[in-house]
Amino acid sequence: MVKSANSPVFDLPFVTDRQKLTSPASSRATVSQECIEAYNDLKLSKKYKYIIFKLSDDFKQIVIEDASTDKDWENFREKLINSTTKSKSGVVGKGCRYAVYDFEYNLASGDGVR
Repeated sequence: MVKSANSPVFDLPFVTDRQKLTSPASSRATVSQECIEAYNDLKLSKKYKYIIFKLSDDFKQIVIEDASTDKDWENFREKLINSTTKSKSGVVGKGCRYAVYDFEYNLASGDGVR
């Protein structure tokens, strides 16, 4: 199922409502229920500061690699930079990751933190 462009969670490949999938459905990665639940925990209950997602070892599903309450941006950044993945042929290299970080910022109006 491919959701609209405004959806926070979507299947791969990402397509808009006007596009059609040209690849067979079996080649698409799906988002695990665990990812959806963790994202909702981050967004709605502030349970996590960030979540790092990756493609599963069988290349069929997006899964959670790390979900943390650590507020240190540099730790989060280092985890992304140093991530590795094993290709289908077994070669280990830099890995693609998807991530969500719950930023806090002061409103310019002085009305608090968001």
